Amino acid sequence: MSEITRSAATGALEAVYQRITAVADRLGEAELMLPSRCAGWAVADVLFHQLLDARRALRAFASPSAGPPDVDDISYWRDYPAGNGQAEQAPAAAHARYVRISASA
Repeated sequence: MSEITRSAATGALEAVYQRITAVADRLGEAELMLPSRCAGWAVADVLFHQLLDARRALRAFASPSAGPPDVDDISYWRDYPAGNGQAEQAPAAAHARYVRISASA
């Protein structure tokens, strides 16, 4: 697979976020609380999680690095095992709980 250009990546992100915004703008409060296709997550939870990802990406893109990457798109996720659903045992479950509480606020 070849590397994509910065312009192509920026254009793809812009197109995706425009589509998400168009859909989200039409949702009422009741629709935001409906289940999503992500097990256990309401629509508002998924949208808030995507907002967190966008903010994290902006910080990452604006933060220079002195060395080469120390993880790739697969090894990054090894620090977030699914676990058995117990927040104290699974960082992913703790994050899901944080997203649910924050999105509900």
